[in-house]
Amino acid sequence: MDERRVALLVDGENLSVDHAGFLIVTAAKCGVLCVKRVYGAVTRLDGWTVAPGFRVIHVPARKDSA
Repeated sequence: MDERRVALLVDGENLSVDHAGFLIVTAAKCGVLCVKRVYGAVTRLDGWTVAPGFRVIHVPARKDSA
């Protein structure tokens, strides 16, 4: 049987990069973690830009944009 493919999509403006490891471990329990993305305005991502394995997706800084 094929394993499930999992995408981890994070609102980086509202969640600290300190949780990155926990998120990866938890998501990987659901299947093969294929996508790891963090969304937000780059100037507000506080550390997510250097979090290993995460692709940063810049979203313009507006209310509820991420």
